[in-house]
Amino acid sequence: MKRTKKILSILICLSLLFTYVPIGLAAETSSLPQTSAAYAASDYAQYAAKMAVGSDHMAVVKVDGTVEAWGDNTKGQCTVPEGLTDVKAVAAGIYDTLALKTDGTVVAWGSNYAPSAGKPIIEPVSIPDEVTAVQGNIKLIAAGGATLAVVTESNQVIVWGKQQGPLGAKQPNEFGNIVAIAVNSSDVAVLDDNGNITAWGQTADTKPQELDGNTLALSAGLYHFVALKNDGKVVVWGPHAGKCNGISAVSGVRAIAGGFQFAGALLVDGSVKGWGRSPANNNVDGTELVPASANVKAISSAAEPETAYICALRGDGTLYVNGPAGPDGLNLLTETSSSNVYLSSLAVAGYDLTPVFNATITDYTVDVPSDVYSVDITAITADATANIKINGEAVASGTAQTVDNLVVGDNKVTVEVTAEDGIAVNAYTITIKRAKETEPPQGSSNATLSGLTVVGYDLDQTFDATTNTYTVNVPNNVSSVDITATTANAKATMKINETEATSGTAQNVDNLVVGNNEVTVVVTAEDGITVNTYTLIIKRASQVEPLPTPAAYAARLAGGDNHAAAVLEDGTVILWGDNSSRQLEVPVEANGVKALAAGARHTLALKEDGTVVGWGLNSYGQCDVPAVLEGIPVKDIAAYGWNSAALSKDNKIVVWGRYIENSQELENEKNLIEIAINNNYLLALAEDGTVRAWKWRESFQTCEVPVGFSGNVVSITAGDTHTLALKVDGSVVSWGNDDYPVPTELANVQAIAAGRDYSAALTADGNIRVWGKDQYGLLDVPSGLGQVQALVAGNYNVYVLKQDGTLTSWGRNWSGEGDVPWELNLFNPVSINDQLGRLIIQSVGEAGVTDCGIYPRFGCEQTEGIVDVGNGVQKVHIIAQPNSSRATLEIDGTLVTAGDPVVINDSALSVGDNSIVIKVTAESGSERSYTLHVKRVSAGYTLTPLPQTPEAYQESEYAKSARRLAAGNGHILALKNNGTVIAWGDNGQGGCNVPAGLDNVVAVETGTQHSLALKNDGTVVAWGLNRNGECNVPADLSGVAKISAGGNFSSALGKDGKVVAWGDNSQKQCDVPTDLNDVVDIQCGSNHILALKKDGSVVAWGGNYNGQCDVPSSLDQVVAIAAGLRNSVALKDDGTLVIWGKELKNLNLQYVKGIDVGSGYIAALKWDGSLAVWSDGNDMALGVPIKLDKQVLAISGSSDNILALNGDGTLTVWGNDRYGQCDIPSWLNLFEDDPPAYSGPAPNIPQTPTAYAVSDYSQAVSKICFAGVSGRAVLNMDGTVKVTVIGDDYYNLVQVPESLNKVTAITSFANNIMALNADGTVVVWGYNGDGQCEVPENVQNVIAIAANNRASTYCLALTADGKVMAWGGNQYGQCDVPKELTNVIAIAAGDKHCLALKNDGTVVAWGNNDDGQCDVPEGLSYVARIYVDKNLSLALKNDGTVVAWGGNNDKGQCDVPEGLSGVVDIAIEGDTYAALKNNGTVVVWGNNRLGCRNVPPGLHDVAAVSIGDGVMAIKTDGTIVIWGKSSNLDDELLTSLSNVLTISKDIIIFRDGTLQYYSSFNADEINGMLAGLNVLSGHYFAINNVELLDPAGQSITSVANQAGYRIKAQVANNYGSSTAGLTIIQVRAGAGATNNGGGQVLGCVGISGDIPITGSTVSSDFTLPAGISGTAYVDVLVWEGWDTMVPRAEASQDLSFSVTN
Repeated sequence: MKRTKKILSILICLSLLFTYVPIGLAAETSSLPQTSAAYAASDYAQYAAKMAVGSDHMAVVKVDGTVEAWGDNTKGQCTVPEGLTDVKAVAAGIYDTLALKTDGTVVAWGSNYAPSAGKPIIEPVSIPDEVTAVQGNIKLIAAGGATLAVVTESNQVIVWGKQQGPLGAKQPNEFGNIVAIAVNSSDVAVLDDNGNITAWGQTADTKPQELDGNTLALSAGLYHFVALKNDGKVVVWGPHAGKCNGISAVSGVRAIAGGFQFAGALLVDGSVKGWGRSPANNNVDGTELVPASANVKAISSAAEPETAYICALRGDGTLYVNGPAGPDGLNLLTETSSSNVYLSSLAVAGYDLTPVFNATITDYTVDVPSDVYSVDITAITADATANIKINGEAVASGTAQTVDNLVVGDNKVTVEVTAEDGIAVNAYTITIKRAKETEPPQGSSNATLSGLTVVGYDLDQTFDATTNTYTVNVPNNVSSVDITATTANAKATMKINETEATSGTAQNVDNLVVGNNEVTVVVTAEDGITVNTYTLIIKRASQVEPLPTPAAYAARLAGGDNHAAAVLEDGTVILWGDNSSRQLEVPVEANGVKALAAGARHTLALKEDGTVVGWGLNSYGQCDVPAVLEGIPVKDIAAYGWNSAALSKDNKIVVWGRYIENSQELENEKNLIEIAINNNYLLALAEDGTVRAWKWRESFQTCEVPVGFSGNVVSITAGDTHTLALKVDGSVVSWGNDDYPVPTELANVQAIAAGRDYSAALTADGNIRVWGKDQYGLLDVPSGLGQVQALVAGNYNVYVLKQDGTLTSWGRNWSGEGDVPWELNLFNPVSINDQLGRLIIQSVGEAGVTDCGIYPRFGCEQTEGIVDVGNGVQKVHIIAQPNSSRATLEIDGTLVTAGDPVVINDSALSVGDNSIVIKVTAESGSERSYTLHVKRVSAGYTLTPLPQTPEAYQESEYAKSARRLAAGNGHILALKNNGTVIAWGDNGQGGCNVPAGLDNVVAVETGTQHSLALKNDGTVVAWGLNRNGECNVPADLSGVAKISAGGNFSSALGKDGKVVAWGDNSQKQCDVPTDLNDVVDIQCGSNHILALKKDGSVVAWGGNYNGQCDVPSSLDQVVAIAAGLRNSVALKDDGTLVIWGKELKNLNLQYVKGIDVGSGYIAALKWDGSLAVWSDGNDMALGVPIKLDKQVLAISGSSDNILALNGDGTLTVWGNDRYGQCDIPSWLNLFEDDPPAYSGPAPNIPQTPTAYAVSDYSQAVSKICFAGVSGRAVLNMDGTVKVTVIGDDYYNLVQVPESLNKVTAITSFANNIMALNADGTVVVWGYNGDGQCEVPENVQNVIAIAANNRASTYCLALTADGKVMAWGGNQYGQCDVPKELTNVIAIAAGDKHCLALKNDGTVVAWGNNDDGQCDVPEGLSYVARIYVDKNLSLALKNDGTVVAWGGNNDKGQCDVPEGLSGVVDIAIEGDTYAALKNNGTVVVWGNNRLGCRNVPPGLHDVAAVSIGDGVMAIKTDGTIVIWGKSSNLDDELLTSLSNVLTISKDIIIFRDGTLQYYSSFNADEINGMLAGLNVLSGHYFAINNVELLDPAGQSITSVANQAGYRIKAQVANNYGSSTAGLTIIQVRAGAGATNNGGGQVLGCVGISGDIPITGSTVSSDFTLPAGISGTAYVDVLVWEGWDTMVPRAEASQDLSFSVTN
């Protein structure tokens, strides 16, 4: 974001204030002088000159020529110099006051801006040399804002102060006889005695021509001038003229005054009226401010952003003042008794006073020889009316008075001055020092001083000849002093700072520095032997800093994308928010900071010495301050996104970062004060208020700025696509994205800030206004902020500094950027900085001192780190330094000195981890600790020498374990112990679809979206994306020892040391160097290849856009290599790393034994099995913890994942889990064999496809379907349909048609729902674009329905007579039902084709056949169930085998596992097929997305299977097992459930028929709809496996008359607990008996009792009566009980048997 500079915007606003030589005091007559000279001599001008109005103070000249000043005195502007008299005019600026005396000299007091190329500097006002040279010859004075001016008798104009440079450059060389002068914030104007005005500055050229020759008086406003013509009319011109131009319509004006957007007039009737902004801060247009009754004689006005002040002289001499109240009794016309008690002269004839006379100094000494007994003293009063007494005797002023009878030594003489008022008295004292009588002729040994003074300054103690050391304090603006030393013996000699000096004569000492300056006075006695030295310490004060302003405070704040920063009082930096790119890790060099700037993820700091420090994300070099700035002080900084900019003292702008090669330098001829940068533009603000802009993305082309930016700008800021400028008048203009314009009512702004699509302003009243896009609550300014001092903007956050020094933030808070540290207070002088800023670890051994790499890379926000030291280490040095010099440092509880090495001897270091605590305590008492883990390497540890053949290398520690792992762009492969491959993650391009039957694999590799496997016979198998031929393994490829996969290409290393590559060759990565041989290992990056040769050298080829193929020329002794997207890494045999390509910091780690590299990170496997993974910005990249639970054996890296093989055979994955890469199969262990296939007993589930189809497992699922994109429709047990739609219900799906009646089946197809009524009619509602809702009239007696709309919307209906009806969209012939088709028992609707199952077990297909989906395999019969999936057809046969046809088989959809049988149900989702076998096991084929094929070994007792965001197996105990899940799936919730019957998509169906939606997406809405619904048609038990047995329990098929038999049934409990039930077994036969009822009841038994949750077996023995023949039928029912006889299970009537004789 844009960084405002310390330009002190509030002071700039104040600099807009002005004063001027006021015009106008009316004479008693109302006549108007007709020439400018006559007007200047009139009372209008003469009296007005005696009144001056400043920013917040006023000054007037009293009748006696003294000055009275009152109001704000913070800068000394009201401290009138003592003794100032004979004044005839005053002028006032912001902080200064100027007085013109009758003798033509000027006196100034207060403070003013000093000319500066950098930030504005306020220092005590002074008279420049040019004015000093004309003292005594000055006739006019003026002050405006921060500018002062004088006019000499010879009409020379001298201007000084803030605008000295610009105004001096434009000043004309010659003028006429000047009679008036006025200055404002940017211009100067003078009026000559011919009535002509000459003006110069920024806007002076707009002066109207009508003023030439007829102007009487001149006054200045803020940015305008006011002129009075000799016809009594007024003319206004300049930028603010429009605010007060109404005055031009008035006549009869006698005097004028300009102010802040204001013009005032003294009218002929003595009243004062105003136009523009009034003294009360209101808009006025001719409003009377002072009534005529006041008989005003003169007016004076000034203004500043909050209040405009008026001073008017009434006819009685009193003042009307609406600003600071003046002293009581003040009268400018009536002369009062003087209180002046000062002398203007004091002398002793023939002798010098010490010090030199000054009216304000009252004590003096005079040395006279021993032969002098009297002296003549003459005193002259400053006020002639005052009286003098010398030693009590009245003496006339200016008359010499003799004082006699002087004794040897001190003689006190008192000169007493009594003022005219008889009250005020002042006494001067002269000490006449008469010398002793003449000494004998031998030389004196007296080497003392009798006096020592520093002219104008007091010693810290009264001088005493026996005291030799004194201190004198002088202000910062004093660089030299005059020192007078008087020897006690006139014949003694002396030197001041080794320079001969004369006793009693002042000697100048210059070149004083800030701080102590030692001056020696060495006295040598007359005897030439005795020496005495006196020492003066002259203390020069530091420069007084101006009061901080919004811009000054804002410079100490910065907001980035997701982080923020602030500068503390001690010059250190505190940050908070996101630290993913180390943007919070303040380097120790960032001290003495005065300003900050923040980019998206980096921070810049400008130090007091003008240097710049950068830290954070450095992917484009945005933190690397260019060398061109070295030695050149910087005065402003800016940052945006991934770019940085700096403005140097010599007005050069340097920009660096993204899209900028090296850096860009921009020269400027103007003095620049501020810069800003955003997504499009670089802007610079010049001192003259103009703005320059460049399109930095277009080679820094200069571009025109809008009119509002072309002048009068005091501050700029930049958001993402817009910029703001703050004008001198407090208005704001914008440029760029105009979607959110500046509010028209916004005014009086003191500071601005801009973020992404929003802007903010701080107004003069301390309030905040935010406008722009209404996001993250940015526009909702919090209440209770009080008087805000400053503001800055982050991308999506506003930060404001409150009056108490605390910060408040609002907006986005994704990463804690809105959580301002509670203890942060920018006004607190006590530092809270407890950061550890620097940490250096050195190991000392036989080889000398070695700097140890720290992981994670040390930063002040880190809390712990690891260093590895050799086993033979002798000692370890710890060098630590806090960021703040005020903090204290402890290491393991011992207080140590910052920066001094702390020694840890080897005796204190054991093998392995040694923890050392480093604690920093801030000045405030807050503490922060850092734990350093010093790991001592095991004795004898060393890396294996480089194997000399590819085969040997693959069996070495460098590759043996690593080749079993492969992490791709979104998918992962692992090699199991049995030589088979398991895959999971993204399968969008088939990278996880391991070819069926692949075994005997010894290594795996992954590219971006393809996979490779190396078999033990040296052949290679490839699968997945083959866009560039990366899977086209060369036919003759054999004898391979190593494989590697790049982005879209593949490579192989033969046992002969030769390399082969195929696939994408756009970067020449497949052009293997022809002379390459003796290779032992290869590694592919995204577009390049590295080859490690047996001599330890490395060869690289392919894409080199980041230098990843520029192998360092000195690289040797390499034992392992790794290649990434833009980087290459080599591991040397000493355990250190060499990195090249796109810069990734080398942490200088030691004792590394394995490496890999991803798209932007490096992973190092260390000696103890720990990992170090780091990127450019994140030193614990991908979330790899600093300490691991398990020891790691090998690693494999992808673009944004790291896969680790642990020592126990388990795997761990860190990083992106978008495709489920981190969801490792829970059972997977690469060191263990899979358990044998399950061979135990079958669970209590239907054992045939037909039985399963009619079971609750299938029937419950069929009663739930989608409604629209994310809604659901449910067929309730009572035959009603409930629908909910998330979002807009465009097709009124929720409005269930009234024609629904006891619905028996539903299905849906996107924006339609289809329902089958119990009466065999069909209803379709929703979208009707293909006529699908218009059910044909002949669709009656329907028993089954189906529909689809993926290609075109159509409906199918199966009627009771076995016919199929179709209607709706027929783009692919789906509605062209074969005419001969009859005897159909089941139907299925695919995307573009349909299937029908006939009662003879055959299948018929019609519709689109592009993929052969309608080519029913010849001879296919005995089919029990049919399924369709897009363009694929499936048939489940009676024997449980599966046949698939059609589809493009790109994900193995047709690759039904060999030998698959016993299947009772198939779940289908997204080309994945999960088959449930009757033994309770599951088999999956097809799309292996997320590892869906990875069925947990040994899984059994499964009752149902479903596919949604993973494969879910529901076991017979009601629990759920999940695999192949996406990151969206809440597996913790699902696996915690019990009593689950089955799952339909994302809705859980419990055994009691109730429902629960498990996804987090719209959960409340959908679960609200599901509440109270039940899909089990009112029965909560299920009857399974009814059998006919003989009395011994053996299965039989017939029963003889009068024989015994047994009926046995299994009853399943779908409740969540053991529940009572009544099971009824009934046998029927005889006339009228059928499966559905009728006939004679041969026997009926009721069995009651609790049926456990696991179900129960019930049976009863019967005897067949005599005389029965034909077929007997068995009914099994379950009721709630004898009392209610409510059915709780669907009756079983499937069993029948024959009766024999």
